[in-house]
Amino acid sequence: MPVAKSLLLSLLCYCVLPASAQTPIQQSANPEPEIRLNVQVTAAGQPVSGLTQADFSVLDNRTGASIVSVKQQTPATEPVHAIILLDSVNVRYTELAYERDQVLKFLRSNGGKLAVPTSIAVLTDTGVESQRDFSQDGNALAAGLAKQDIGLRAITRAAGFWGASERFNVSATALGTLSKYAATIPGRKFLLWVSPGWPLLSGPREELDSKQHRQIFGNIMQISNELRSSNVTLYALNPLGASEDLLQANYYKEFTKGVEKPQDAQLGNLALQVLAEQSGGLALQGSTDVASMMTRCLRDADSWYEVRLARADSGSDKPYHRIEARVDKPGVELRTRGGYYAEQ
Repeated sequence: MPVAKSLLLSLLCYCVLPASAQTPIQQSANPEPEIRLNVQVTAAGQPVSGLTQADFSVLDNRTGASIVSVKQQTPATEPVHAIILLDSVNVRYTELAYERDQVLKFLRSNGGKLAVPTSIAVLTDTGVESQRDFSQDGNALAAGLAKQDIGLRAITRAAGFWGASERFNVSATALGTLSKYAATIPGRKFLLWVSPGWPLLSGPREELDSKQHRQIFGNIMQISNELRSSNVTLYALNPLGASEDLLQANYYKEFTKGVEKPQDAQLGNLALQVLAEQSGGLALQGSTDVASMMTRCLRDADSWYEVRLARADSGSDKPYHRIEARVDKPGVELRTRGGYYAEQ
């Protein structure tokens, strides 16, 4: 690997989330006693109601987990908020204009009456610009977005590897910022990130040393834990549709399996689509109908099950807990986070 590229990878790992890159994650004095899972249960595409704790079983690293409680949740029983983020860093300016039109279409649909309180955020070269007030008045949110001047970017997709690394850092830092902000909001949060995703910066020619693997692994753990503790489900909505190369669009699938050991960590494990699926959300692509994609994602807010597990012990050599949730009913489908990282 060229020296400049090797140094840049170290810089990337440092810049994404500095705390985890500089020091190992320490043992918490008060580790959380329970792990909360938001589980979507559907049959033929429709939510399944009326399930009880007896209907569920969960495997934690292939061992039966102790289920503390199961509760069906709706916006009437737990607050729900949605954040829609327009990504101006990882798309061309013409594509950004289309993104905005699609978000406006969604906000104005159904007479402008939104199902859940919603806020709009825009990712720019300098970070996240957000409307902090949540509203179910889609017309008012659309009016504010229509007036917002997002502007041209200094970092472009044609800027080569160095530009790609900078876009990666800006994007990952923004995700951390939004996750921390979401922690201040009660209830469950849905983060809809409208973007083809940031550069994966992984490939067959990438060779990382042990320090870089550890740094990336620390970042993976920190982002995963922040999303979970903030009760955020992430959704990746690719607006490019058939215009994007399918091989490029699907490359993230090489990295969706949860990372158990530092030596297995790659920058591709920090891809937007990977983090979305790992959080229990969706990575949607293949269509340019972003408004419909947003409607599809927010159907998850209609009804879900909050499953609480007793915190399992974890050795320092294997902090990752792979989760498999099941329901003893024919024809049902479950979706939840792929796993969690225990506090070390």
